[in-house]
Amino acid sequence: MKTIRFVVGVLLFAGTVPLTAWADGTLTVDMKPFTTEVKLKDKVRKQLEGGGMEWGVTGNRLTVTSVNKQYVGPTINQLTRFGTNFSLPLPAGEYQISCVGMLYDGGLSVEKVLSKGAFFNENIMSFRVEDGKTTTLSVLPTIRASSGFFIKLFMPEFLASTSLDGAVSQEVSLNSRTEKSVSWDDYHGDLKFKK
Repeated sequence: MKTIRFVVGVLLFAGTVPLTAWADGTLTVDMKPFTTEVKLKDKVRKQLEGGGMEWGVTGNRLTVTSVNKQYVGPTINQLTRFGTNFSLPLPAGEYQISCVGMLYDGGLSVEKVLSKGAFFNENIMSFRVEDGKTTTLSVLPTIRASSGFFIKLFMPEFLASTSLDGAVSQEVSLNSRTEKSVSWDDYHGDLKFKK
């Protein structure tokens, strides 16, 4: 009798959960070697070659950050270095990509630096994961120079596209500041870490 109740309970539960909850596909983040628009000293080039893109997946959102992950709400637990790739099994479904970007514009405290230079690009791009298939997120990091307060910074712009079954999406800049970007102080969503 207990066995019958258990089986009935499992079947009732299964009827309330979408089949995609058990269907796994794969996301591969293919991080290309960086390119640069400016001449780099050997020392700077070497430092940049060890860099990459920090990101994480929470629910149906992939978040990329240029801001230290301690100030970001979602879990950021991946670092894909330039010239490498990383694969992650994910439930089938639709995913959105958001980015916490940074353009250094001066400031002598963390709060001032974030207030002046950090911004949010929410749901800037989407991709689909299908059962038994691999979706590839290709990222081309392009180094552009920007002058900061006392220092020169070399920030990569992440140009991204996705592909599934041979269909390639339009390229999107994940971390460019545009008229749709929301400044650090004006953003009150869950991409920002709540103290």
